Amino acid sequence: MWAATHKFYVSNTIVEWNTRTNNVEITCKMFTDDFERALMKNTNTPLKLGDEAELPGTNEKVVEYITEHFKLQMDDRPVMLSYIGKETEADLTYIYFEFTPPPSWNVISIENTLLFDLFPEQKNIVDLRTPTWSKSLFLTKEKSKEILSR
Repeated sequence: MWAATHKFYVSNTIVEWNTRTNNVEITCKMFTDDFERALMKNTNTPLKLGDEAELPGTNEKVVEYITEHFKLQMDDRPVMLSYIGKETEADLTYIYFEFTPPPSWNVISIENTLLFDLFPEQKNIVDLRTPTWSKSLFLTKEKSKEILSR
């Protein structure tokens, strides 16, 4: 009997306005083994996320990778993300960032190339949630960026 295995290459990033703090909170969720492979490819250092004995500098490597591959612009101005932390549960890793948006803006640009350097068939879902609207983006290596107007 023939059995095929298929692995899905997908990440999910949530970009959500917190009306209580007036900050935008970002959660990147990826399969831990895929993310570890991408980090290793970029740093030439084997990393085991979620392990109590994580190597010193692991957080810096995580931040460097995410900020290189996940970019936001509001009205053509780059957004600087502040790293909050990360956690690993079972086979998923969650990485948290936030930023304070400008008081007014009209256009947001989202580029997400997470894991494209490792898996050409990677798909990245970005859920954008504001107090007045929400939108889900489906980004691929061929189309890794979307520009949305308010």
